[in-house]
Amino acid sequence: MEPGNSRTSLTEAAFFSALTVIFCFLGSYLPLSGMIINFIIPVPIIILTLRNGLRLGMISTIVASFLVGILIDPFQMVSVILGFGFLGIAIGGALREGFSPGKVMVLGSVVSLISKILLVLVFAWIFKVSLFTDSDMVLDKAITKIEEIYNAKGFREEDIKLAIANLKTMIHYMIVLFPVTLIIFSVIDTFINFNVARLVATKLGTKIPGLPCFTEWRFPWQIIWGYILGLVLCTIGRFSGIETLSVIGLNIYYFFGFFFILQGAAVGWCGLNVWKAQPPLKWLALLLIAILLPILQLLHWVGILDLWLDLRRFLRKKEDGGERV
Repeated sequence: MEPGNSRTSLTEAAFFSALTVIFCFLGSYLPLSGMIINFIIPVPIIILTLRNGLRLGMISTIVASFLVGILIDPFQMVSVILGFGFLGIAIGGALREGFSPGKVMVLGSVVSLISKILLVLVFAWIFKVSLFTDSDMVLDKAITKIEEIYNAKGFREEDIKLAIANLKTMIHYMIVLFPVTLIIFSVIDTFINFNVARLVATKLGTKIPGLPCFTEWRFPWQIIWGYILGLVLCTIGRFSGIETLSVIGLNIYYFFGFFFILQGAAVGWCGLNVWKAQPPLKWLALLLIAILLPILQLLHWVGILDLWLDLRRFLRKKEDGGERV
């Protein structure tokens, strides 16, 4: 269908509202695939906003949220508006205005981050949960319960103490790094929805420019200053005993480290292309990156080196038989 008249627009609004509700239903009740579907719930709203404007995009989001609240769960209604609706409207509106892929990614990531923060605050208010006091109490109860389970299974006291200590350390870092985790997930969320919406829009006859090929991804060398700032703040915080400074430094450090990992992965992907690796090997490489910490650390340093040495230059030289520098 080609947008342009009121009847077509209203038909599309009804269709994409229903599709959003179906996605929410599948995301809520399917065990594994539901988690994947939850990532692309904003896509129908993106396509509708792209084709018919912000007004219909917002109306469709509100209608879909009410239907989800009636058919699935009243609290899910809030998730549709804050968790999916804002992001879908932002990306769809940006694409409609002809924003470049980079600007769409930045805008979408910011909106996604704000939406996630608002969602956390709203649910904390609804359930009357204090994010600072009640969370500590809940964690203490959970650790006590886990300790009781270990004792019931007859584990040795030394093993239980070690397991609890490791668990406390992991939880501590999860809390400390929650801000940067939220930011990184917002970027990933935007990236997935932008690319899926771009594929759908292409099928519907609307061509949208995409991001550069992954093997060409390079970030400005100036991001090294943010990385160094994170290291400096973290070091000062640890030696001075100012925990807040250390937490800020860690979050800045891991934020910029994420981009170095992406750049290192782009170098690795370029190498796999040069060596004509088969698709199964490429998927295995992605799986290893996701589950093995040493590989992430290696990619992190490869990304840093690539800022100055342009490692892909040597790979392309090899691919071209030494003719290209």
